[in-house]
Amino acid sequence: MADVAIEDGRTKILYGVENALSYGKKFMDNAKVKMDITYDHHGPSIVIKIPLYYEGYKDILKRGGKIRCITEINKDNKDYCKELLNIVSELRHLDGLKGGIAINESEYMATTVLKEEQPLTEVIYSNAKEVVSQNQYIFDTFWNNAIPAIKKIKEIEEGVEIEFVEVIDDALKARDIYFNILTSTRKELLLFIPSSIIPLIKNENKFFSVIKSLCKNDSIQINLLSNSKAEIDILSKQINKTIVSNESTSSNIKIRAFEKKEEEEEFKSLETIVIAIVDKKISIVIDLKSNNMNSFTNSIAFSIYSNNKTIVSSYIYIFESLWKYINLFLQFKDINKKLKFQEIDLEKKLELKTHHLLKVNENLIKLNNEFKDKENTFKKTNEELLRIDRSKNEFISMISHELRTPLVPIKAYTEMLLKESSFGSINEKQKKALKSIYRNIKKQETLVEDILDCTKLEMGQFSLIKKDVSISDLFSNVVNDCKSMIGEKQISIITELNTKTINKIYCDEKRVEQVLLNLIKNSFDFVPQKDGKIMLMAELEQKEEEELNIVFEKDKNHIIKNIKNDSYIKFTIKDNGPGIPLDKIGNLFKKFYQMDTSATRKHTGTGLGLVICKGIVEAHGGRIWIDKNTFSTGVCIKFTIPIN
Repeated sequence: MADVAIEDGRTKILYGVENALSYGKKFMDNAKVKMDITYDHHGPSIVIKIPLYYEGYKDILKRGGKIRCITEINKDNKDYCKELLNIVSELRHLDGLKGGIAINESEYMATTVLKEEQPLTEVIYSNAKEVVSQNQYIFDTFWNNAIPAIKKIKEIEEGVEIEFVEVIDDALKARDIYFNILTSTRKELLLFIPSSIIPLIKNENKFFSVIKSLCKNDSIQINLLSNSKAEIDILSKQINKTIVSNESTSSNIKIRAFEKKEEEEEFKSLETIVIAIVDKKISIVIDLKSNNMNSFTNSIAFSIYSNNKTIVSSYIYIFESLWKYINLFLQFKDINKKLKFQEIDLEKKLELKTHHLLKVNENLIKLNNEFKDKENTFKKTNEELLRIDRSKNEFISMISHELRTPLVPIKAYTEMLLKESSFGSINEKQKKALKSIYRNIKKQETLVEDILDCTKLEMGQFSLIKKDVSISDLFSNVVNDCKSMIGEKQISIITELNTKTINKIYCDEKRVEQVLLNLIKNSFDFVPQKDGKIMLMAELEQKEEEELNIVFEKDKNHIIKNIKNDSYIKFTIKDNGPGIPLDKIGNLFKKFYQMDTSATRKHTGTGLGLVICKGIVEAHGGRIWIDKNTFSTGVCIKFTIPIN
């Protein structure tokens, strides 16, 4: 092959230092616009120590050329690399480079052997367009996968690992990274695989190859989690079959899944994500498409790949919380099973006692004692169930809080994409899709906040930050927040203050505004399109209670009557909508209640708004109710907040 290349006259193999240096100088002289070059860890010392190369690099920069250089930086050559930074336009690091290649506008050179501080002795030279183009592609591929030299040098000198967060929209790349980090597991692998993707994973030979390899090592623990027991059982059988076929006796893989449909609905948002966490140091989270799921790769929308401690810790916390939740459920299931056995046993004993009425006195005492024992058992069981219920509420509070974590980068990147100055221009169709994503992120944030507020109210962890607040300012802030809705639907909001000389109230300003906004938004959904009216009123309400104090003065009894004044501000939100049926009023303050439960209902919502309003008002020491006298001519909701 070498002889043919030499005869061709366009590609040559050059032997000897003299030929290598001569063609190297010619190559650098011909680099007018740019020179792209790679070499292994010996390369930096050769460039710095051999004047011909050192000066040649500087000459390229002097005449306005650009030099992009890739090498492998280590602790032995980092000082040479620091000097190299002064004579190249940009320097990057890539692990495992061997030999080297160089490309200018029309030429290509390569070497397979480099020795520290010694010139090249054998090189390949070519000016064939195909060869130059092919190796330019190779260089560009290396360049895109390399990291800035300054970061690598800092990592070596300071002994710190460089943190990264990479958003990958290339499905094939995301799949390769997913399996690569699974393969890199040394101690612990945490996997969450939703039921929707399990049928596709079952066809992934790469997945079973990785699991088979990891199961050979008893020091590696694998925890696999899914949201469907039926699907995970099928996958579990296939995994066990793989392990057995591999003649492995490893038991280092644990598999958990939710058992009930209700749980699947509760964690439905997990259906579209795949999570992998390796050694608690690195994570990849894959967001799945809702359709076109004919293969694992085609189902990938995008992924977030990171070793950032905060991000990895967040997903570890979510995974471990789900794992603990399932363990708690299994414990509850075991307790429930024991309880049923106890109930059956008790029923048999009671039935037996009814057949021995002649010995009722003797047996009644015995039965009474047994019943007390069972009662104590039931109390303990009930206390355990209450504790589990509290744990569930705490878990829901925690998971609501943690679900906001992945929304932050998604929301941030969506906002950046919508700003054309961040990632470049986008067309209207893309912008429309991004706006839809952004709206749904806001809805998800609102839902999480509502669930969190409800959980805090139920757990008694709802706190208020009170201060003196102007009632007129409260109304102004609320009306200003509603301006976009008012203009959109062409409705009017009328405010009326009848609080006499009192214009301040001691309350949590943001929470009271939240109550007013929730009630106004409810009215907004039902008032007419053009002639809709919402009235917002505040008035002073006083409640007088008589207290009789008996005071003994000398030998005479005196009865003194004191008047105790409790002052409230009563807020009223009234609209001219269609009203509420009388039989539905009693359910409005129940959690998740919807007046219209049909599949075609016009008004959406979680059914938590009025529950949260009730909790906030009662936390202030007030009360909230619906004026039933106006149920057929619009809705009138009133609530009170104590002035002090």
